[in-house]
Amino acid sequence: MKTPTISIVIPLYNSEKYIYQCLQSIQKQKFKNFEVLIIDDGSTDNSVIICKSFISSDNRFRLYCKENGGVSTARNLGIKEALGVWICFIDSDDWLEEEYLSNLLSKQKKNVDLIACSFNENINGTKLEKKYPEKEISAKELQWKLFYNQENLYYGYLWNKIFKREIVLKNRIMFHEDLFYNEDRIFIFEYSLFCKNVVQTDKCHYNYRIHNNNSMGKLFSNINKKTISELESYCYLLKNENISEQLKKTISKNAEHVLSKFYIKAQKKDYQRLHQYGYLYLKYNFNYIIWLFIHCYFLGYAQYTIKSILREIKHRIYETL
Repeated sequence: MKTPTISIVIPLYNSEKYIYQCLQSIQKQKFKNFEVLIIDDGSTDNSVIICKSFISSDNRFRLYCKENGGVSTARNLGIKEALGVWICFIDSDDWLEEEYLSNLLSKQKKNVDLIACSFNENINGTKLEKKYPEKEISAKELQWKLFYNQENLYYGYLWNKIFKREIVLKNRIMFHEDLFYNEDRIFIFEYSLFCKNVVQTDKCHYNYRIHNNNSMGKLFSNINKKTISELESYCYLLKNENISEQLKKTISKNAEHVLSKFYIKAQKKDYQRLHQYGYLYLKYNFNYIIWLFIHCYFLGYAQYTIKSILREIKHRIYETL
């Protein structure tokens, strides 16, 4: 088999209802020189059995089975095993239009290291197009779009983009396995630090399935687990020396919004953990102090909070002297 032009990595976990449609849509691609790496993350249903039927009839499909460790561990294994010039990541419950690969790869040109396509959101069989404008942007512009406002959230989605494997390997860009949320956006951001330009197409060739369930909304220690992971990711970014101070201020505002939204749900035992996130944002966004006082006053913890914040401000003033 010749070197594949593109490697498709599919993390798989208990997706027996959707994996056949996903794999079949890949098999029907008009562009044929690809490989598919299915990374089973400890599925307990019939997902693996379904995948084996594709492997037996098409040598472009490969299956790797591992103990459950989360989607990031599965994607990282896929990166290590991939052989293609380009690499992309597809969710096991999504599916592609026949022109997905051919359209993206047709946008290849010098100094373009990342290619993204528009997509369809699918909710109970209803499609809603989410379109990028057809144009080329710089990597620096992409970095701003990743964090600037809610309208740009699509730029942080992983599965509608293809990446150069050489850049990923050379710069050791991997998914952060300790993050539950925002790991996609951080991967894209870290990749953007080493790429030149990005091409985006308005063709909606990726179908993203949205499930109507609340499984992602369960509270963890009375704080949404997704939110905790998001705050963790923002802290990681604020400590990254490759990010400009101006961009860090924007990231800090995002973090402030998340903190203020979920502070009211927290119990007193959770406050110390939330303060640890908040103190990091003091350097970039002084407004954090104001709303923290307000929230904690009405919750009855004003004395503890004011003392702790003033102590932290004093400490940070001495740090800058």
